[in-house]
Amino acid sequence: MKPFIRVFTFGLLTATILLSITFFLEKDKETVSKELSTEEMITKLENQGYFVTNEDPTSITEEDDTIDMENEQEEVIEKETEEDTDTYNLSIESGMTISEVANYLVAANIIDSQEAFIAYITDNDYGTSIQIGQFELNSDMSTEEIANTIANQN
Repeated sequence: MKPFIRVFTFGLLTATILLSITFFLEKDKETVSKELSTEEMITKLENQGYFVTNEDPTSITEEDDTIDMENEQEEVIEKETEEDTDTYNLSIESGMTISEVANYLVAANIIDSQEAFIAYITDNDYGTSIQIGQFELNSDMSTEEIANTIANQN
């Protein structure tokens, strides 16, 4: 039994020495990562297809009150009319803000007030739960029903 314990101890000692040598040798070879300036980071992200803005995505500005024709062409918008209720297929894409979603709903006569919708979404913590996809909404739905639908919390 003694020789077995001696061999086991020798193996542990050898492994410890090899790991220590590797640790100290590799520590010297650490690569120094270059810190990018803010402008370089923004440029790099934009080149990868991301949109970078300094604005708060939940803030309401005059620019958010109008629907850009370019964004309108990117969205797949289908509007149907059924017996005094407006049905609207809302397409939410990655990167859309709450203000943009509210603009589309106001334009489709699904909600009356962009500000009230944004306030409801923000106050009830739906802002981070909104899902990407297609949602069928109608003008008879309450703000709570719309929020539950686009946040998939039915």
